[in-house]
Amino acid sequence: PKAPIRSNRMKSFSPILITLVMLGMWLLPLPADSQRLHAVSAAHDSIWAIDTTNWAIAQRLRISMVGATVTGVPGLGHDPIGHDAFCLLATTAQPNASILAIINVNSGVCTQVGTLNQVFATIAFRNDGQLLGVVADGQPNAEKLYLIDKTNGATTLASVLGNGDDGAVLAFHHEDEQLYHWSGSNQRIMERLPGIAP
Repeated sequence: PKAPIRSNRMKSFSPILITLVMLGMWLLPLPADSQRLHAVSAAHDSIWAIDTTNWAIAQRLRISMVGATVTGVPGLGHDPIGHDAFCLLATTAQPNASILAIINVNSGVCTQVGTLNQVFATIAFRNDGQLLGVVADGQPNAEKLYLIDKTNGATTLASVLGNGDDGAVLAFHHEDEQLYHWSGSNQRIMERLPGIAP
């Protein structure tokens, strides 16, 4: 793929979205519920439903999965093809491993899809239903973009991104079909790259 384009501009992404992401929460709009956004955090075991008519928290659910105790949810993404919500999970048994799961946003119950071979900080879907993820800082392949098989969690390297410091957020813009990657807490970097194959 082409090299990412770096920029300090936030394009047309919502300032509210960017602010909450920087605070450690990731928001997910779901087409079936156009007045709500769903939020998760790497530091919490919950999913929040936020009412966009008044920005109040409409519901908070504890996330659960059979045979595991969830401690954090680093990433959340909506599959535009299968219409499932996917998430990354950290658990007491696997605190440093990213579990890929499908989450029911109305109950908080997760079904494991697979265990990723690396620790991912964030995920996003393209228009064609391809899941992508960025490896977390502090890992051997930090800041690298991977294609993720949503049926089993297998990964394939797609691109090397910039080396921002702690924190990463990945988003796909469905109008311009571009991927956007934000990274860093002290030195913040935004990158834009084509969301096409691989």
